[in-house]
Amino acid sequence: AWRRTGSSGQAERHSLTHSLTHSLTHSLTHSLTHSFTQAASAARHGQIVQIPKDPEDRRLGVTAFSVASVGSNTASTGCMAITAADSFDMNSATCDTSLRCPKCFIATTLSADVALEIVKCSTGRLGQAVTITTNYAQEYTFINHDADNTLTITAHAVAGDGAPLSTYVLPALSSVTALCYGGGSNKLLFPAGTTSGTASINGGTVDNVVIGGSTAAAGFFTTVSASSTVTATGTVTTGGNIYFEQGANDVTLAPPGSVSAAQTVTLLDETGTLPVYTTGSGRNVAINHRAGVWESNTNNMAAGNAETVTISNSKITTSSIVLTSAAGCTTGEILITRVVLGSGSMDVSVKNDSGSACVGRYEIHFLVLSAI
Repeated sequence: AWRRTGSSGQAERHSLTHSLTHSLTHSLTHSLTHSFTQAASAARHGQIVQIPKDPEDRRLGVTAFSVASVGSNTASTGCMAITAADSFDMNSATCDTSLRCPKCFIATTLSADVALEIVKCSTGRLGQAVTITTNYAQEYTFINHDADNTLTITAHAVAGDGAPLSTYVLPALSSVTALCYGGGSNKLLFPAGTTSGTASINGGTVDNVVIGGSTAAAGFFTTVSASSTVTATGTVTTGGNIYFEQGANDVTLAPPGSVSAAQTVTLLDETGTLPVYTTGSGRNVAINHRAGVWESNTNNMAAGNAETVTISNSKITTSSIVLTSAAGCTTGEILITRVVLGSGSMDVSVKNDSGSACVGRYEIHFLVLSAI
């Protein structure tokens, strides 16, 4: 340790202070200049950069995207705007307008659900001349600004190969980020809780949203309630009962085409009883409480021929009053010759009482007037 007094000591202390101040100022200026130089270089290559407000506080920053439409890409574009299905090769130096593509895509206005292909993300470009390696990972941002349609994001090794390596369906008015690892075989990794673009929902309520859209898939439910029309274009199979709470409306069942004698149509009326119409005796049934139409399996009944058929109906008793009439033939004349009432059924005898065949199938219309 040493100490010097007088004017000579003051001069040395002043010299030392000036030297330290100059050294610190030069070091800080060099550090800040280097940081801003890196940021400016990254911005020129369309990268998204974060500039900390203070070297000791790196948690907060400002992120901004410059948006350009497809075909208007520039070296400083930060986000690509699309309006239709498209594919982008992230490894290509000429991805769009002879330049690399940014790592952000926004669907601005869509006329339908569209697909967005991201190709070769594991060798995507850091800038115009540099691609990532297995030591890097890149973040991708996807925005669906359309109010109605979905954006399906798929990752590919080859454009248009039809074999997506990962998929994410981005709903309207939403966004998502994904990561692509340089050693990840061109997969886009979306947030946890999604599998192949389908969210795993284990609770809550989905309100006012179309499920299935234009591409339907299987669904499994315990109870299904509909306040309007239920439409099925295929076969409806049930392991239990089907109930019609018809109110004031009619219930009509009419199997298309020919029906084999082994098939039956069973109707549950409003009282819980079961009038059964067997298609071995009748082809289809339309029932309105105590009124019904029975159509025969007999086609083109010959002139003078007769037969007796049984119509099962739980509304009928041995003391019922039943009005019947025959119709349906385009030629010939079907007459009802006899009706025998039973408990829950009636036997109806008919005859083609003309010199011509009954072309087509005849019908028996009936009305049960008595109370059960």
